[in-house]
Amino acid sequence: MTHELTAEEIALLKEGGFDPQARSWDDPFSTTAHELAELIRTSLSPYAAAQRLGVSLDDVQRMIQERVLYAFLGSTGWLIPGFQFEGDHLILGIEAVNAHLADDLPPIVVYRWYTLPDDALEQDGRRWTPLEWLAEQKPEDVIVRSAS
Repeated sequence: MTHELTAEEIALLKEGGFDPQARSWDDPFSTTAHELAELIRTSLSPYAAAQRLGVSLDDVQRMIQERVLYAFLGSTGWLIPGFQFEGDHLILGIEAVNAHLADDLPPIVVYRWYTLPDDALEQDGRRWTPLEWLAEQKPEDVIVRSAS
């Protein structure tokens, strides 16, 4: 089955620095393209993240450099995925996990890692996503090992 990208998804991919014309978008590529477009759409600029967190733009730039915030470069600058936020603050413990993510991971890989069940995060017969694990305030050391 072939999925056509919408004009908005194409624009979002271009904004994120990706060339939607680089390949055919037949499955599974179209799924990845749609996920990436959604990731870009729900990401914040450093300015928007500063407003959301109630800190200065310099603070956000420092948080990106120190890997407290996971961010990736798009065509317009840094993009900070919204999945890291809970209201007006960061998800508790996410900064410790972000610090252990490899520098060269593509944004879609980071997004999928955070949002898909992880074999290393199994408890009571259930596989948890890293975001669920953090939300339940389970031991950070387990998720940090999984991120490394």
